[in-house]
Amino acid sequence: MRMLVLGVTALLLCSGCSNGQEDDVRDRAAGFEAALDHADWSRACQHLAPPTRAELADSGGGSCAKGLSGEELDPPGRLDTVQVFGTTAQVSFAHDTLFLSRFGDGWRVVAAGCTPRKDKPYDCSVQGG
Repeated sequence: MRMLVLGVTALLLCSGCSNGQEDDVRDRAAGFEAALDHADWSRACQHLAPPTRAELADSGGGSCAKGLSGEELDPPGRLDTVQVFGTTAQVSFAHDTLFLSRFGDGWRVVAAGCTPRKDKPYDCSVQGG
């Protein structure tokens, strides 16, 4: 009986943590996609991880916003799944996949515009260096 109670308690604690993280990941991904939808490049950059912002600034003439505006990212479509794996996460939309990592100040998008490739890693149009 004691093992059953401990098992159920652990399951409840883990599921509660996971749900909160999934909500945070979903909110960050939705905020990023909403900023893109409104062509608010500066706001979209605020959702990105520092290495991803730096890569866009390097490729975009010194500014993350300028670099992001030059990317051709399709509208994501409906949200399909949110998966959290410790400090990393994957958010799949009908027409896009985002990868996120947890930083000291919360979840940040590390890659966007990602499409799966058979037997290979995803191909992402926006990613950090």
